Amino acid sequence: MLDEKLFLLINGLAGKSQVLDFIGIFSASYIGYFLLIAALAAVFSFPGWKQRIYYSSQVVLTVIL
Repeated sequence: MLDEKLFLLINGLAGKSQVLDFIGIFSASYIGYFLLIAALAAVFSFPGWKQRIYYSSQVVLTVIL
């Protein structure tokens, strides 16, 4: 019920604002790349190879799930 109301609210904004349309299309197209870059930056910011392997395995498991 709440999901449907939220969907209809967001869908009702389509075509009313060029800025919101651009943000929505840009986010849908490129958000995956930004998340991947953020995950890689987080993994490589840890000192030591053991922590990097541990956190990279968590990122991979999260992506799979």
